[in-house]
Amino acid sequence: MYFRTYLRKTKSSKKSNYTKLASLPHYSEETLIKSIKIKNASIDEHWSNYEIIKKNIKYLIIIKNKYRLHKTIFVFFSLLSGKHRKN
Repeated sequence: MYFRTYLRKTKSSKKSNYTKLASLPHYSEETLIKSIKIKNASIDEHWSNYEIIKKNIKYLIIIKNKYRLHKTIFVFFSLLSGKHRKN
Protein backbone atom coordinates (compact mmCIF):
# COMPACT_ATOMS: atom_id res chain seq x y z
CA MET A 1 0.00 0.00 0.00
CA TYR A 2 1.26 3.46 -0.84
CA PHE A 3 0.41 7.10 -0.49
CA ARG A 4 1.50 9.66 -3.02
CA THR A 5 3.13 12.87 -1.88
CA TYR A 6 2.49 16.09 -3.75
CA LEU A 7 4.67 19.16 -3.33
CA ARG A 8 2.60 22.25 -4.06
CA LYS A 9 4.27 25.00 -6.02
CA THR A 10 4.06 28.39 -4.33
CA LYS A 11 4.68 31.87 -5.74
CA SER A 12 8.02 32.09 -3.98
CA SER A 13 9.06 28.55 -4.86
CA LYS A 14 11.29 27.88 -7.85
CA LYS A 15 10.76 24.13 -7.59
CA SER A 16 8.65 22.55 -10.29
CA ASN A 17 5.64 20.43 -9.43
CA TYR A 18 6.40 16.75 -9.04
CA THR A 19 5.04 13.64 -7.37
CA LYS A 20 6.68 10.71 -5.64
CA LEU A 21 5.52 7.57 -3.85
CA ALA A 22 6.28 6.62 -0.27
CA SER A 23 5.53 3.49 1.73
CA LEU A 24 2.85 3.38 4.40
CA PRO A 25 3.52 1.72 7.77
CA HIS A 26 3.18 -2.07 7.75
CA TYR A 27 -0.33 -2.51 9.09
CA SER A 28 -3.33 -4.16 7.50
CA GLU A 29 -5.35 -1.94 5.19
CA GLU A 30 -8.39 -2.32 7.45
CA THR A 31 -6.41 -1.09 10.48
CA LEU A 32 -5.02 1.88 8.56
CA ILE A 33 -8.39 2.94 7.18
CA LYS A 34 -10.07 2.55 10.56
CA SER A 35 -7.40 4.58 12.36
CA ILE A 36 -7.50 7.34 9.76
CA LYS A 37 -11.31 7.49 9.75
CA ILE A 38 -11.50 7.99 13.50
CA LYS A 39 -8.42 10.25 13.51
CA ASN A 40 -6.60 7.85 15.81
CA ALA A 41 -3.04 9.15 15.78
CA SER A 42 -1.83 6.69 18.42
CA ILE A 43 -1.57 3.70 16.06
CA ASP A 44 2.07 4.56 15.39
CA GLU A 45 4.45 7.48 15.88
CA HIS A 46 4.43 7.87 12.13
CA TRP A 47 0.71 8.64 12.12
CA SER A 48 0.92 11.12 15.00
CA ASN A 49 2.56 13.55 12.58
CA TYR A 50 -0.44 13.70 10.28
CA GLU A 51 -3.95 15.06 10.23
CA ILE A 52 -6.87 14.57 7.89
CA ILE A 53 -7.79 17.42 5.56
CA LYS A 54 -10.44 15.83 3.36
CA LYS A 55 -11.77 12.41 2.42
CA ASN A 56 -14.31 10.94 0.03
CA ILE A 57 -16.36 7.75 -0.15
CA LYS A 58 -13.67 5.83 -2.05
CA TYR A 59 -11.20 6.14 0.81
CA LEU A 60 -9.22 8.80 -1.02
CA ILE A 61 -7.96 10.53 2.08
CA ILE A 62 -5.85 13.65 2.04
CA ILE A 63 -3.67 14.14 5.08
CA LYS A 64 -0.85 16.53 5.76
CA ASN A 65 2.30 16.45 7.82
CA LYS A 66 1.81 18.89 10.70
CA TYR A 67 5.51 19.29 11.41
CA ARG A 68 6.97 20.05 7.99
CA LEU A 69 7.65 23.61 6.94
CA HIS A 70 6.93 23.07 3.26
CA LYS A 71 3.46 22.50 1.88
CA THR A 72 3.53 18.74 1.37
CA ILE A 73 0.20 16.99 0.97
CA PHE A 74 -0.08 13.26 1.44
CA VAL A 75 -2.82 11.52 -0.50
CA PHE A 76 -3.74 8.08 0.75
CA PHE A 77 -5.00 5.65 -1.88
CA SER A 78 -6.88 2.61 -0.69
CA LEU A 79 -6.09 -0.62 -2.48
CA LEU A 80 -9.82 -1.29 -2.38
CA SER A 81 -10.49 1.72 -4.60
CA GLY A 82 -7.88 0.54 -7.09
CA LYS A 83 -6.20 3.95 -7.07
CA HIS A 84 -2.67 2.86 -6.23
CA ARG A 85 0.43 2.67 -8.34
CA LYS A 86 4.06 1.64 -7.95
CA ASN A 87 7.06 3.25 -9.62
